[in-house]
Amino acid sequence: MSAIRPKAAEILELYGVNQPGTTAGQALTQAQTDLTFRLPARRVAAAHQGRTHFYEFGWRSPALGGRLGACHSLILPFMFNTLSLDTGPDRMAGPNPPQELAERVHRAWIDFATTRDPGWPEYGPDRQLMWLDTPSTTRPDDVPWANVERFEPTRA
Repeated sequence: MSAIRPKAAEILELYGVNQPGTTAGQALTQAQTDLTFRLPARRVAAAHQGRTHFYEFGWRSPALGGRLGACHSLILPFMFNTLSLDTGPDRMAGPNPPQELAERVHRAWIDFATTRDPGWPEYGPDRQLMWLDTPSTTRPDDVPWANVERFEPTRA
């Protein structure tokens, strides 16, 4: 990480790298998730001119002993309300995914496609987003380093 992020140690500190209960691997994984997925998505949302709605899918799959967490693409069977195709002990959504969450996520996508309103406030200067989980809630954005510019790599 330090080869492309000169302040890697400082970034990892924000993710609890030296805190009890947090392994270096956990801190690195969370930092990389934010650098790769969460921050770029926030930059696009903040730069967009017009209505912007932002969400994060937070429901953690119990599959593989819970190690998948709220992994990339887990939202798809919720979005299309096709949980029955991805439910079971060896499936990504695990044995008993919440059908009510699938119905809520599916409805939000349909509503957004037809009315441009998924059912939660726009993402604006207050950085409120919809956390899709059981329960779902609107909440402040929680990226641990709001001042991301100080961690940007130096451009030559």
